Amino acid sequence: MTAIEIINFVIRHAFGLALVAGIMAFIWYRVALLRWHPFAEHYGQVRETPVKTKYMQRVIVHGDGFAHNNYGGIVTVGVSRSGVHVKLLPPWSVFHQPLFIPYSDISVTERHWFLFNAIEIKTRKAGNMRMVIYPELWQWIEDYAQANKRNIDDDYYYSSTPRETFARG
Repeated sequence: MTAIEIINFVIRHAFGLALVAGIMAFIWYRVALLRWHPFAEHYGQVRETPVKTKYMQRVIVHGDGFAHNNYGGIVTVGVSRSGVHVKLLPPWSVFHQPLFIPYSDISVTERHWFLFNAIEIKTRKAGNMRMVIYPELWQWIEDYAQANKRNIDDDYYYSSTPRETFARG
Protein backbone atom coordinates (compact mmCIF):
# COMPACT_ATOMS: atom_id res chain seq x y z
CA MET A 1 0.00 0.00 0.00
CA THR A 2 1.21 3.42 -0.86
CA ALA A 3 0.90 6.46 1.35
CA ILE A 4 -1.96 7.83 -0.77
CA GLU A 5 -3.93 4.60 -0.40
CA ILE A 6 -3.40 4.64 3.38
CA ILE A 7 -4.55 8.26 3.65
CA ASN A 8 -7.57 7.48 1.47
CA PHE A 9 -8.45 4.51 3.68
CA VAL A 10 -8.16 6.59 6.88
CA ILE A 11 -10.25 9.46 5.49
CA ARG A 12 -13.07 7.15 4.32
CA HIS A 13 -13.26 5.35 7.66
CA ALA A 14 -12.95 8.54 9.69
CA PHE A 15 -15.88 10.04 7.78
CA GLY A 16 -17.97 6.92 8.42
CA LEU A 17 -17.12 6.94 12.12
CA ALA A 18 -17.90 10.66 12.39
CA LEU A 19 -21.24 10.12 10.68
CA VAL A 20 -22.19 7.27 13.02
CA ALA A 21 -21.03 9.26 16.07
CA GLY A 22 -23.08 12.25 14.94
CA ILE A 23 -26.21 10.15 14.51
CA MET A 24 -25.72 8.56 17.95
CA ALA A 25 -25.18 11.99 19.55
CA PHE A 26 -28.36 13.29 17.95
CA ILE A 27 -30.34 10.28 19.22
CA TRP A 28 -28.90 10.72 22.73
CA TYR A 29 -29.79 14.42 22.62
CA ARG A 30 -33.40 13.60 21.63
CA VAL A 31 -33.64 11.04 24.43
CA ALA A 32 -32.47 13.63 26.94
CA LEU A 33 -34.80 16.26 25.54
CA LEU A 34 -37.92 14.11 25.76
CA ARG A 35 -37.66 12.60 29.22
CA TRP A 36 -34.75 14.01 31.25
CA HIS A 37 -35.31 17.65 30.30
CA PRO A 38 -38.65 18.07 32.17
CA PHE A 39 -36.82 17.17 35.38
CA ALA A 40 -33.79 19.33 34.56
CA GLU A 41 -36.03 22.29 33.79
CA HIS A 42 -37.20 22.45 37.41
CA TYR A 43 -34.54 20.54 39.34
CA GLY A 44 -31.37 21.30 37.39
CA GLN A 45 -29.90 23.64 39.99
CA VAL A 46 -27.74 21.64 42.40
CA ARG A 47 -27.96 23.45 45.73
CA GLU A 48 -25.65 21.41 47.93
CA THR A 49 -23.26 18.50 47.69
CA PRO A 50 -24.45 15.01 48.59
CA VAL A 51 -23.39 13.60 51.95
CA LYS A 52 -23.75 9.96 50.93
CA THR A 53 -23.61 8.58 47.41
CA LYS A 54 -24.47 5.31 45.70
CA TYR A 55 -22.93 4.63 42.32
CA MET A 56 -24.08 2.51 39.37
CA GLN A 57 -27.77 2.54 40.18
CA ARG A 58 -30.73 1.91 37.87
CA VAL A 59 -33.23 4.70 37.22
CA ILE A 60 -36.06 4.45 34.72
CA VAL A 61 -37.66 7.67 33.49
CA HIS A 62 -41.10 7.62 31.89
CA GLY A 63 -44.21 9.67 31.23
CA ASP A 64 -47.81 8.62 30.69
CA GLY A 65 -47.28 6.18 27.84
CA PHE A 66 -45.37 2.95 27.45
CA ALA A 67 -42.14 4.60 26.26
CA HIS A 68 -39.38 4.94 28.84
CA ASN A 69 -35.64 5.47 29.21
CA ASN A 70 -33.73 2.91 31.22
CA TYR A 71 -30.54 4.30 32.74
CA GLY A 72 -29.28 0.97 34.06
CA GLY A 73 -26.05 1.07 36.00
CA ILE A 74 -25.01 4.55 34.86
CA VAL A 75 -26.72 6.68 37.53
CA THR A 76 -25.22 8.12 40.69
CA VAL A 77 -27.74 8.84 43.45
CA GLY A 78 -26.78 10.98 46.42
CA VAL A 79 -28.60 12.23 49.50
CA SER A 80 -28.14 15.47 51.37
CA ARG A 81 -29.93 17.25 54.20
CA SER A 82 -32.61 18.68 51.95
CA GLY A 83 -32.89 16.48 48.87
CA VAL A 84 -31.85 13.76 46.47
CA HIS A 85 -29.15 14.18 43.84
CA VAL A 86 -29.38 12.25 40.57
CA LYS A 87 -26.75 12.39 37.85
CA LEU A 88 -25.45 10.18 35.07
CA LEU A 89 -21.89 8.98 34.88
CA PRO A 90 -19.67 10.24 32.05
CA PRO A 91 -19.88 9.88 29.04
CA TRP A 92 -23.65 9.39 29.32
CA SER A 93 -23.99 12.67 31.21
CA VAL A 94 -23.73 14.61 27.95
CA PHE A 95 -27.06 16.46 27.47
CA HIS A 96 -28.21 15.21 30.92
CA GLN A 97 -27.95 17.90 33.57
CA PRO A 98 -27.48 16.73 37.20
CA LEU A 99 -30.69 16.92 39.23
CA PHE A 100 -31.40 18.00 42.79
CA ILE A 101 -34.92 17.10 43.93
CA PRO A 102 -35.95 18.46 47.35
CA TYR A 103 -37.60 15.97 49.69
CA SER A 104 -40.63 18.26 49.91
CA ASP A 105 -41.29 17.78 46.15
CA ILE A 106 -41.16 13.97 46.20
CA SER A 107 -44.07 11.59 46.43
CA VAL A 108 -43.71 7.85 45.96
CA THR A 109 -45.90 4.86 45.25
CA GLU A 110 -45.14 1.16 45.12
CA ARG A 111 -45.78 -0.50 41.79
CA HIS A 112 -44.71 -3.33 39.54
CA TRP A 113 -42.44 -2.38 36.68
CA PHE A 114 -42.44 -5.25 34.19
CA LEU A 115 -41.19 -8.19 36.31
CA PHE A 116 -39.93 -6.52 39.47
CA ASN A 117 -41.29 -4.53 42.39
CA ALA A 118 -40.40 -0.89 42.16
CA ILE A 119 -40.89 2.53 43.68
CA GLU A 120 -42.22 5.25 41.41
CA ILE A 121 -41.13 8.79 42.25
CA LYS A 122 -43.38 11.63 41.15
CA THR A 123 -42.40 15.24 41.73
CA ARG A 124 -44.51 18.35 42.11
CA LYS A 125 -42.97 20.33 39.27
CA ALA A 126 -42.09 17.81 36.54
CA GLY A 127 -45.66 17.21 35.41
CA ASN A 128 -46.42 13.68 34.32
CA MET A 129 -42.77 12.55 34.27
CA ARG A 130 -41.78 9.91 36.82
CA MET A 131 -38.70 7.99 37.92
CA VAL A 132 -38.76 4.32 38.82
CA ILE A 133 -36.14 2.89 41.20
CA TYR A 134 -35.58 -0.32 43.14
CA PRO A 135 -37.13 -0.47 46.64
CA GLU A 136 -33.68 -1.01 48.20
CA LEU A 137 -32.47 2.33 46.84
CA TRP A 138 -35.60 4.08 48.08
CA GLN A 139 -35.15 2.52 51.52
CA TRP A 140 -31.61 3.89 51.61
CA ILE A 141 -32.87 7.39 50.69
CA GLU A 142 -35.70 7.21 53.20
CA ASP A 143 -33.45 5.99 56.03
CA TYR A 144 -31.12 8.91 55.48
CA ALA A 145 -34.00 11.40 55.33
CA GLN A 146 -35.54 10.10 58.56
CA ALA A 147 -32.17 10.16 60.33
CA ASN A 148 -31.77 13.83 59.40
CA LYS A 149 -35.35 14.94 59.93
CA ARG A 150 -35.52 18.53 61.11
CA ASN A 151 -38.42 20.40 62.68
CA ILE A 152 -37.15 23.87 61.80
CA ASP A 153 -39.49 24.60 58.94
CA ASP A 154 -43.04 23.26 58.78
CA ASP A 155 -42.87 22.82 55.00
CA TYR A 156 -39.42 21.21 55.05
CA TYR A 157 -40.46 17.54 54.88
CA TYR A 158 -41.49 14.49 55.99
CA SER A 159 -44.49 12.22 56.11
CA SER A 160 -44.39 9.56 58.79
CA THR A 161 -46.19 7.08 56.55
CA PRO A 162 -43.64 5.13 54.50
CA ARG A 163 -44.20 4.61 50.78
CA GLU A 164 -46.52 7.58 50.48
CA THR A 165 -44.80 10.92 50.28
CA PHE A 166 -42.16 13.24 51.62
CA ALA A 167 -44.35 16.19 50.74
CA ARG A 168 -46.88 17.50 53.21
CA GLY A 169 -50.41 18.20 52.13
